Amino acid sequence: MAIGDRQLKILQVIHAGHTTGDAIVDAMNSSPQMLSHYIAQMVEDGYIKAARLYDNELRDFVVVRASLTPDGEAVLAQMAQTTPTVAVAQPSPAASANTPPQLVASARSDATGAAADVVTDYSLVGDSLRTLTTLIAELPPDWRDLAAVYLDDLQAEINIAYRRRPIRIRAYFLALLRMVLPVVPQLPHGDNFVQQARLLSRELGIPVKLPGDD
Repeated sequence: MAIGDRQLKILQVIHAGHTTGDAIVDAMNSSPQMLSHYIAQMVEDGYIKAARLYDNELRDFVVVRASLTPDGEAVLAQMAQTTPTVAVAQPSPAASANTPPQLVASARSDATGAAADVVTDYSLVGDSLRTLTTLIAELPPDWRDLAAVYLDDLQAEINIAYRRRPIRIRAYFLALLRMVLPVVPQLPHGDNFVQQARLLSRELGIPVKLPGDD
């Protein structure tokens, strides 16, 4: 696929640090559906790596996290020599994926998104997520990179109160488990991963069946 103005801007937006779907949509002044269409094309052509999840509300796949491949970086560098750079605002520090999670307690929500009267212990959740960060580093590279995306976005969704949505917390958590559980037997500390997953299942109110459950 030839790189047009819209594709070039997508590369520039991601390069500027807008790597989540919502951030790219805002920077592009586009819709999630249109972004998903272009991202899918650019992934197929090898310019972008992207993790996507199916959103039941939108009835479509949405971009969770995107990054440039070496080919994408090369195209961006080449185009910059002949094309005026499109101004792209830098993401605020609060939105950075590298910001250490500062977890804040909030009411657990049920499947409909309504707040329940059970308060999740987010100190335990924070400790568990940090442990998982260490454990997924033991994964093979192909699993590790995508698992890290899901874990990062699970942390961000929990951490940022105004964007916290139970449907997305559930989606990221289940996507992480689907990615990691098949290779848990190969991990040096696979039992610990299962323990942390069980703790998160309980504290986040997301029932799952894990290895060892009857």
